[in-house]
Amino acid sequence: MKKILIATTCFFFPLFFLTKDVEAQAKKYIKKPEELLKIEKLRRAVEATPQNLSAYNEFIYAFKVGDPELDRQYAIWEQKYHEVVELPLSIGQYYARLESSKGKDWLLKAAKIDSLRGDIWWLLSIDALRWGNDSVSREYLIKAIKADPDNSDYAFYYAASFEGISNSKHDSLLHQVVLKFPVTYAAARALVNLADNASNPLEKEEYYEQLYTSYSKQNAEPVENGMSRYFHYLLDQEPQRAYELSLRMLNDRKLPKWQWIDKEKVSKGFVSVQTMLRENNHTEAKKIVNEINLLSPFKAEHIDAEESLLLLKAAVEDANKNTKAAYDSLLLYYSKMPSDKLYAVMKGYAVKLHYDSAQICKGVWKVRDSLSKPATDFNLDNYLTGQKTSLADYKGKVVLLTYWFPGCGPCRREFPFLESALKKHSEEVAYLGINLENKQDDYVIPFMKSTGYSFVPLRNDPLHDKGTLKARAAPANYIIDQKGQIMFSGFLIDEKNQRSLEIMIHEVLSRNKKM
Repeated sequence: MKKILIATTCFFFPLFFLTKDVEAQAKKYIKKPEELLKIEKLRRAVEATPQNLSAYNEFIYAFKVGDPELDRQYAIWEQKYHEVVELPLSIGQYYARLESSKGKDWLLKAAKIDSLRGDIWWLLSIDALRWGNDSVSREYLIKAIKADPDNSDYAFYYAASFEGISNSKHDSLLHQVVLKFPVTYAAARALVNLADNASNPLEKEEYYEQLYTSYSKQNAEPVENGMSRYFHYLLDQEPQRAYELSLRMLNDRKLPKWQWIDKEKVSKGFVSVQTMLRENNHTEAKKIVNEINLLSPFKAEHIDAEESLLLLKAAVEDANKNTKAAYDSLLLYYSKMPSDKLYAVMKGYAVKLHYDSAQICKGVWKVRDSLSKPATDFNLDNYLTGQKTSLADYKGKVVLLTYWFPGCGPCRREFPFLESALKKHSEEVAYLGINLENKQDDYVIPFMKSTGYSFVPLRNDPLHDKGTLKARAAPANYIIDQKGQIMFSGFLIDEKNQRSLEIMIHEVLSRNKKM
């Protein structure tokens, strides 16, 4: 093995007996003469003004991500400028943006030098979530608020951190955000959260109306988001009011129009179909309902009303004496994403067709079997045991497989609902979680210990062909039956559809018990 000599801006160092992989990694960071000159110039600029945060940032971004020379230089500077907060803050911010575990120690050093900087505690609170430590994250948020009590974002995220832990405290703190920081982005978001979590319909509507009345002139984005949620809620409950809301939003010159053009068309279609059905004009109802498009051909806006539209179409088919078509459409949808509401309506059509529960069950599984695919096996490192774990190890058990990574906020939000759905069947279902981001390996074991989540954490192998178990992003979920067939995929779970996951698991387990 040949000896390699790598030049750095400050010193030279030899590396002996490198493997080919390490040698290739080292070559990756070898710099051109002009790059060395630039880095040297930036290094001198930092040392000329060590309190200049911008100088540190320019120096940092002159390096490729992962270049070990950056850490070596900061180790040297730490000895010289150990009381300069900009030093640990700059590199801590950098690693925080990369969602790297290296950021934590640097940020803690920065906080030790200057404990009155809210931005430091804020970054530490986000980092704590990746370690799975919600309580520590909350403590850091308290320190951020004490350091900067006028920052509305810190107050909002502190309030939001109690969601699912203490609903009363969550709502109380959000109310405080609205009162203390009126006409701010954070206050508008607080009202959206309050509306989402309100179980009382009148209370929910009051929050949405307050959002529109108080914030439409100042905060277009959260108002647009909140009113879209309001629209989807009304479309499922009272399409006429959803239509009226869309007209109000279109007439509001302060807000974007293109999203509401699509919403107006869809809600008007729902209202027209219901009117036609009441007037027994079934032919016209069918024509209108088939023209309703939830995805605009010109925009990426998607109106989340698949089940509501499906039920409306089924009602039209039934009114046109095509009860079998109505039943079949619900059967197909239920086979992929079951719900109690869907089953109740489907059963009503089944009664008309003289189908009993056994025939419904047989039809559902016929569809599922036709759509199922064999799950591609894998052999991945288990973080907890250090051993290999394969899908084949769980043959004969139902498997819930989720793709995640510690920095994935939607994943962390979904986990409690997955865990809750599994409570009744924890002994019968294998729960596996593949971490898609190997760069975040350091977080995984602490995350598991802090949260107590029950899934088996597996390390992703980017070179491994996942076949039928692909995941372009996280979260991504699969349910695999006892024979290794994928029965459900492409679903995300939250407070609104946790019951759907419970049904999926129950029905897959029940089928096996009957066989």
